[in-house]
Amino acid sequence: MEKEFNWAKVLEMSAQDDSKYHQPVFLPTPYAITLARENNLFHHGRVTVAFKDSTISIHDHQQYNVPKHEIEVCKACEFWEICYDDRIPLTHDQTYYYETECAYDPIAGKWNE
Repeated sequence: MEKEFNWAKVLEMSAQDDSKYHQPVFLPTPYAITLARENNLFHHGRVTVAFKDSTISIHDHQQYNVPKHEIEVCKACEFWEICYDDRIPLTHDQTYYYETECAYDPIAGKWNE
């Protein structure tokens, strides 16, 4: 019997990371590969609702929906189409980048420890 995919487990794994490197989570599915060509797998269609006292705030992630092939370093990575990355892309001089370094270095083709 095939196990059902657990999205909550993916989010839990992302939230537990306390190393100096971002630990990527991969979603090797045909749907992820198709979606990643024009979207960021984590931020696409995501809305965060926050409750504080009697105030509700809604945060749309559309501004972070930058495809991985447009982000420096990620565009050189062979895993960009299946990388479920919760980091927020930053921009400088019309170039997108991440503040934290990924545990995988696609230029060297090795995992950082």
